Amino acid sequence: MRGVTDAPLDKSGRWLAARGATANAITLGGLVLGLVFLGHSGRFYQIPLVSVLDAFIYDARLRLTMPGGVDDRIVILDIDEKSLAEGGRWPWGRDKMAALVETHDAREIERAINAGAHILGINNRDLATFQVSLNTTLELKRYVPGGHVLVSESGIHTREHVALLEDGGIDAILVGESLVTSENVGAKIRELLARDQG
Repeated sequence: MRGVTDAPLDKSGRWLAARGATANAITLGGLVLGLVFLGHSGRFYQIPLVSVLDAFIYDARLRLTMPGGVDDRIVILDIDEKSLAEGGRWPWGRDKMAALVETHDAREIERAINAGAHILGINNRDLATFQVSLNTTLELKRYVPGGHVLVSESGIHTREHVALLEDGGIDAILVGESLVTSENVGAKIRELLARDQG
């Protein structure tokens, strides 16, 4: 008498066995592919083809979702015609956009510079207490070597604030709340930059 394991498989049994093996292969393949993409997205390693596709999809999404007109929530100041001629008009691809790395203390500034950051933002808001002081930027400026662009962020509401940062040698400012809450964004920008109101 034959044991169960020695019994020949009928046609439906062979089909079920093949189906099970296929499902296992697909599941295993999906798991391996998922782990590969997870490693790429976690920046443990880079897959050039995936990076190119990611950049292409990002740029296409920007072009497709751009509003028909100018978005009042986004303000770009002092980009001269020469720079526009060299870089082209908006929307720019990620290869032309610089990364602003936000920092809060000397240790974060050092880490950002060691990582290759060129544009450093110093947030004037203490994230533990939510208190804001422009002196944060002025005090931490000494940790930023020459050749880097230094941006002061948060707490900039008046022309006096901007003048204090200008006198302190700060390269740029990031202004959010005072523009968002202003009834006339253009007038507020002219006020901050001390330009004629006309």
